[in-house]
Amino acid sequence: MAPKLTPEYAAEVIKRLELVPEDATPKWGKMNRAQLYGHLATVMRYSCGELGKMPDKSTFLRRNFFRPAIFHGFAKIPHNIRVPGERARKEPAPEATLEELADIIRATEAALKAGNVDSPNHPFFGYIGCKGWLTFHYRHCEHHLEQFGV
Repeated sequence: MAPKLTPEYAAEVIKRLELVPEDATPKWGKMNRAQLYGHLATVMRYSCGELGKMPDKSTFLRRNFFRPAIFHGFAKIPHNIRVPGERARKEPAPEATLEELADIIRATEAALKAGNVDSPNHPFFGYIGCKGWLTFHYRHCEHHLEQFGV
């Protein structure tokens, strides 16, 4: 079974994010700490249907090979991967505080676990549903926690 965003994991993520120094230099990419928090918050809000829908650029390989490999831990999310579409390239990197992100992490976990949101398709993996988003958030958080060495 693939790991998921749970209340226990949410608490662990928040504790680990507290360890990221304000002037942290990521192992890859160009985000700073506030942008890291904003990025995670934005993706979580998107998964709950709060930010509209992005184009579904999933392919047979992404849905049937890469998604299971990443979700089940056989592969990691690649470094510096970009979301398809113009939205990700034109908007400035969002920022958030740890307190804002912590509230969003808890709310996202509860909403997706309850299944009471109209979760959009993932732009790379297509339809993953609420349970799939819980797994994606686990893998996505681990990806960025590794990026910042926590």
